[in-house]
Amino acid sequence: LVCVDRDRSQAFEHLALGGSLVQLEDRFRGDPEVVLTAVQANGAALRYASDRLRSDREFILSAVERSSDAFSHAEAGLKQDRDFVLEAVHRNGVALCYAALELRRDQDFVMAAVENNGVALCYAALELRRDRNFALACVQRSGLALRYVAEQLQKDRNFLLAAVQLNCGALRYVEEEFRCDRDLALAAIQSDGAALRYAAEALRGDPEFVLAALQRNSAALLYASEDLREDRYFLIEAARLNCDVLRHVPEEVRLDRELLLVAISSHAEALCYAAESLQTDWEFVLSALQRNPCVLPHVPEKLWKERDFVLSAVQVNGTALRHAGCELRNDRSLVVAAVQRNAVALHCVSEELRSDREVILAAVEGNPRALQNAGEEFRRDRCFILAAVQKNGGALAYAADSLKGDREVVLAAVQTAGSALCHAAEALEGDREFVLAAVGRNGMALRAAASELRADYDFLLEAVERNASSFCYVPEHLQQDREFVLAAVQRNGDALRYIKEPFQYDVELVLAAVANDSTALRYAGEAMRDDRDFVLNALQHNAAAMPYVVETLRDNRSFMLEAIQRNGRSLTYASEELRHDRGFMLDALQVNCDVLEFINDDLWQDRDFVLKAAGQAGAALGHSVELRKDRDFVLRVVQLNGMSLQYAFRDLRSDREVSLAAVQGRPEALRHVGEDLRQDRSFILAAVQRNGAALAYAPCQMRHDCEVVLAAVQQDGVALAYAASDLQGSREVALAAIARNASSCMAATQHLLKDSDFALEAVERNSEALLFLPPELQDDKDFVFKAVERNGDALRFAAPAFRSDQSLALAAIQNDGTALRYLDESMRQDRHFVLQALGQNALALPYLSEELWRDRAFLLAVARHNPNALLQVDEELRRDRNFMLA
Repeated sequence: LVCVDRDRSQAFEHLALGGSLVQLEDRFRGDPEVVLTAVQANGAALRYASDRLRSDREFILSAVERSSDAFSHAEAGLKQDRDFVLEAVHRNGVALCYAALELRRDQDFVMAAVENNGVALCYAALELRRDRNFALACVQRSGLALRYVAEQLQKDRNFLLAAVQLNCGALRYVEEEFRCDRDLALAAIQSDGAALRYAAEALRGDPEFVLAALQRNSAALLYASEDLREDRYFLIEAARLNCDVLRHVPEEVRLDRELLLVAISSHAEALCYAAESLQTDWEFVLSALQRNPCVLPHVPEKLWKERDFVLSAVQVNGTALRHAGCELRNDRSLVVAAVQRNAVALHCVSEELRSDREVILAAVEGNPRALQNAGEEFRRDRCFILAAVQKNGGALAYAADSLKGDREVVLAAVQTAGSALCHAAEALEGDREFVLAAVGRNGMALRAAASELRADYDFLLEAVERNASSFCYVPEHLQQDREFVLAAVQRNGDALRYIKEPFQYDVELVLAAVANDSTALRYAGEAMRDDRDFVLNALQHNAAAMPYVVETLRDNRSFMLEAIQRNGRSLTYASEELRHDRGFMLDALQVNCDVLEFINDDLWQDRDFVLKAAGQAGAALGHSVELRKDRDFVLRVVQLNGMSLQYAFRDLRSDREVSLAAVQGRPEALRHVGEDLRQDRSFILAAVQRNGAALAYAPCQMRHDCEVVLAAVQQDGVALAYAASDLQGSREVALAAIARNASSCMAATQHLLKDSDFALEAVERNSEALLFLPPELQDDKDFVFKAVERNGDALRFAAPAFRSDQSLALAAIQNDGTALRYLDESMRQDRHFVLQALGQNALALPYLSEELWRDRAFLLAVARHNPNALLQVDEELRRDRNFMLA
């Protein structure tokens, strides 16, 4: 036995060293173990086995298991045995290559072979490898079979798509060009995420493709490119699409709060994939609950046993109470907090708490339906219902019918929920005054008003006036009616925010709204709020709209000044910087003196500012309590603006020098002079000598004083209009006034004006007086001739016909050479006439026409005619020796 074992061991050693079975003794070629060892190394070794073994069915099957090549050396009879070959193919599909041709054409045989080893399809008959359905059935059993289907099928995209849908592993064996096909790869990945590893490298690194893959199968993440698996933003998006990807991420990712919260927002179960430390972290879990209330079932059990956590969770979501322990669900403070958040939590508490007044009120606050499940005694309790509707007006729907007609209860309900009016008694829905009161509390109440009220034009306008939001519930056709909309915003400017968009760009509508309510400007169209002219118009209507003007305009200095010019109150909305800017404030005062009351107090302590301000607006002096008592300062102020006198300290208004300085600048300042000075004749005389117009504000007796009036008209002829009527008829006074101002003629009495001698003397003193004489004198040629003889300048005020009359013209020029310039142009071109005129008065020479002035021969004729004319010619011409000799 020892010898036999030694020989057998040597035989095994021989084979292990690559030796052939044929070199062994016959006894070893009949030894099943020795032969199987040889066949495992080389299937062809079976041909050297003993005939006994080569005809032994079980032995041959064991050999085929080790090497498909062994089947080629099986006894011929076995190769024809269908059952035997089928069993061989079951054990080693490649053995099919040695089967008879008719068996390789047999679909059942081939399918069995492929099921064992996809390579077997390589040895199937060509017609089977070309058969689309058979090929798909083979691929379904072995993805490797795809490599051996007919070549035309390996190029057929539709076939490949069907193949990977049947067996995702087949993707591994498609040609490279198809492994870049997104649809093909996704079809495979849908069955098994691991198929992503067979997709092209470019697809495994494509975020969009991998996300699509992950939506179908989260396991695909394991085979995405390393860059994507390390990309936090990619993982956030992946987790948002499919939280199962968190199964396949490292621990540090499952500690990433932001990433997990994004995932939980879409998939509550993502909480289960968070790191254990986060799953028990209150702050994180509550944040998750805020993002997704469905996370509640996934919160760890241990947290539901902690009272403070449950209370915090309940404040976030009332239904959290369902998950708390029994003891906590009966905790009154917890229950109140829970039902306030979500009335559904009321179903999770004890019967005792469901009958608790405070608990029910808290539930009603969150959901009025909670009252529906309360006892009948609660729904009939007026005090309870009043408290309930104050928390949630919708509770009125579940109150007893007797309370639905209670005005106080219904109004309280409407205040918190306008739609509550629809649950009120029908009589109240049609009560005009009641509905208006309800609308005043909540505009939505209009929606529940009786149909006859909703069709009442005036009622609807009054409703909008009470509450602008009620405009939303006005019938649609009136919301489109411009006339109604205009009337609505005129009553309540805030209604502008509820009107249709086209109307928000209607200038008239917006201005009407702003005039009623400054805040309405913010609801105007954006383009209008950027329109400088429109905004200025709006501010003119209501300066309080300034806070709603776009910032670019409010920061614009020139815009603010223009706004202030239109409405002084706009200054109150200027920036602090501008309101402390002396220059800006003075500019503002210059454009609108109404801004005085809005100037900051600190500027009224600034002497220079007050001086300049009072110079622009006398009232400015009145805003500086100390400076209005300072005599020197007041004197300077009234010199700039006499009207400041009325705002000076009372004693200073009786100061002679200060008062005279004021009157000199502004005659009306005399009204504000102290009464003692106003009755002082010498003061009044001095005042009118400085400003004759002050006579208008002098006491009556002073306007009868001839000396005072004469002094006034000598300073300003217009003062004649303020003199007593008897002095207006005084020849001396009237002539003195006219000499100062021709228009004073209008204040002289008619009997003087009709006196031709007085009229001639008036024209002699002031040629312009001719314009104010009675028409009969202005049209009288003899009178006009006498007038120009006395004052040649009167020719310019004569009628055009008289300015063309040579005799009148010569008479005027003889008196005043400058009269030549007032003649008709044709006369000024008439050489004969002009020579005649210059003969009478050489001073007329400078007023020759341009043509004659340049005519050297004419000037020589003039000089010969009147040598005095040489005094009027140019210096250059007088130095001309030839001209002077001629």
